[in-house]
Amino acid sequence: MKPLAITALLLREYERNGLLLGLLVVVPLIFITLAIYTTEDIPISFLVRDGGEQVTVSKPMPDVHGAIMVPITAAFLASLVGLFTMVGAARNDARLIVAGASSVTVTSARLALIVVLTTVVTLVSVGVALIDFRPAVLWSFVTANVLVGVTYALIGVLAALLVGRLGGAFLMFTLPMIDIGIYQDPMLVSGEQAFWMKLLPGFGGTRLLLDAGFTPGFDEWTALAFALAWLLALTGVVIFVLSSVRHK
Repeated sequence: MKPLAITALLLREYERNGLLLGLLVVVPLIFITLAIYTTEDIPISFLVRDGGEQVTVSKPMPDVHGAIMVPITAAFLASLVGLFTMVGAARNDARLIVAGASSVTVTSARLALIVVLTTVVTLVSVGVALIDFRPAVLWSFVTANVLVGVTYALIGVLAALLVGRLGGAFLMFTLPMIDIGIYQDPMLVSGEQAFWMKLLPGFGGTRLLLDAGFTPGFDEWTALAFALAWLLALTGVVIFVLSSVRHK
């Protein structure tokens, strides 16, 4: 069986899961809409990179809150997608391997499934935000949020494999909010971030989306490098851990 065929087979399981599909729509609608409409309409100043230089911009706080709630929501839901995709996956994957699929093919299909579901989560979150907020560069804003989502989906996979469902769920309920909702949030950290904050998984994608949301050009090359480094590193670790688990 080819990876795409296995991915399509795995996706059919989620088509029948009405609760999951409902969460993908309801959670972004509640989180992001409430963030925008309950935030005081006052200007807030924060740092962005524009024209190759770091400058201070002043934007309406509801716009900033709405923008930052997109990656928080996407990361939260994507991490749960990664977590629960892997819970119980060992038995199903073993059956696929017995049926003739290679371990590499099954791993590729699992990762493709996670990317597809994460992209859906992200697009729903962006779509909800677009009701009230218009980013300066939409395609870049979407891409940045997908990067954040896939990064946290892979963290969710590792959480499932290393600490199990309960411990993983606790981590995924708290980590996105601490990382993106506190240390990457320009409403809380409006000046230059400490270096250790830049080492967190949400830094690169969040800086990219703030750049796309509030400036007309693209200047966050360093942030892009951080985001891709996290993505590649996590992908490598996930593949290694999956291989180790299957060969036990």
